[in-house]
Amino acid sequence: MRKAVLAVLLVGLVAGCGGGKKTSTVSSKDYAAALSKLCRSANQQVAGLQLTTSIKTWKKNGEQAATIADHTVKGFEALTPPASLQAAAKAYTSASEDIDSAVKDAADAARDGNTKKFEQALGRQQNATSKAYLAAGRIGATGCTGG
Repeated sequence: MRKAVLAVLLVGLVAGCGGGKKTSTVSSKDYAAALSKLCRSANQQVAGLQLTTSIKTWKKNGEQAATIADHTVKGFEALTPPASLQAAAKAYTSASEDIDSAVKDAADAARDGNTKKFEQALGRQQNATSKAYLAAGRIGATGCTGG
């Protein structure tokens, strides 16, 4: 289970930077590549946090994970998908927002020592990550599909 949650985090958080103004529309291939690049950056950052399903690791590093998750959503929102990928991009962004919320909730629950809320947040995160994987696959963002 620990490896599964770490994999969820690694791909689920999927971006290391973000914000700013929307870029101009790019090709489907370039959009997928941009998402994959953001995912790989986040994967490296999250790996350094050494998060597991243990509330102890989240108590120590959960706030940093929440910051990465927040940057994730901003990074995706800064990109403008081509018309052919707008539906999949919307689904991916929505799943990323759900991941962001779940990560923040897990970090807060860990800080507060609330095991029940912590476990619920991890479950929500896993569900949202499954949705993100599917949308990333439709986009062709192989760096964001968990595979």
